[in-house]
Amino acid sequence: MSISSTWKSLYNNVIQNDYNSQQYYLKLIAEQVRNIPLEYLMKEQALFIPNDDYVSVFAGDSALFDENGFYYGGTSIWSDNVIFPIRSLNNDAQGIAGFNPRLYLYARETQDYSVHYYSYSTKNLFSKGDYLFWGIDGFQKAYRDGYVILVDGIFDAIQLRGLGFNAAALMGSTLTESIIAQLRFIKRIIVISDNDDAGMKLEQKLKRYLKCCVALHQGFDKDVDGAIKSGYDISIINELRIMINEPVALDHTLKNRY
Repeated sequence: MSISSTWKSLYNNVIQNDYNSQQYYLKLIAEQVRNIPLEYLMKEQALFIPNDDYVSVFAGDSALFDENGFYYGGTSIWSDNVIFPIRSLNNDAQGIAGFNPRLYLYARETQDYSVHYYSYSTKNLFSKGDYLFWGIDGFQKAYRDGYVILVDGIFDAIQLRGLGFNAAALMGSTLTESIIAQLRFIKRIIVISDNDDAGMKLEQKLKRYLKCCVALHQGFDKDVDGAIKSGYDISIINELRIMINEPVALDHTLKNRY
């Protein structure tokens, strides 16, 4: 097996046999932790892994092998995490991203953003820098529509996709040749970087390599997900619609709430 085949087996069996439990877990995390509708997570085919045995029960004992990306030395890598498949351009799961809600709440409470509440498949199985978090059919839709909104975090992308936009997450500040090659197929790239030094440097790199790249700047929160939840959702929606459709691509700055 592989990450891709293990994921397919796990997801299909969970949805068929444990759907109600997943709805309960994901609804709690979506609404109480991330303050988003449950359907946002369901559309992404997210799963919550409640204990060490969960994956092997629903994907079979072969999932226990290290090379399949769900266990290491017989111990679950993803317990207590919401997991998302990281897909190739043809929609196969190449890696897994995990979000730990307990660590996220701790980071928010303490304002300690050095806490790592995201985790990813191990480097020997998955090269995170070669992939974007496009979502299901995300690349194909962005290509057809002629634009994508590029953000840092997975939940930034999920929030924007929930609002009806094409969005992809870099899952960090690394910009590789593989990612640049993927983005060259998209007519217009709108980057909304995080409000920190790494975010600004990333924006500059993107503009250096991709002439079709413009930026929406917002100085109201750490990231676009936070800005939307702070009441700037209508402002962001309106600005993005203008940027997607204007004949000449230009940078925009979010100034206030509409």
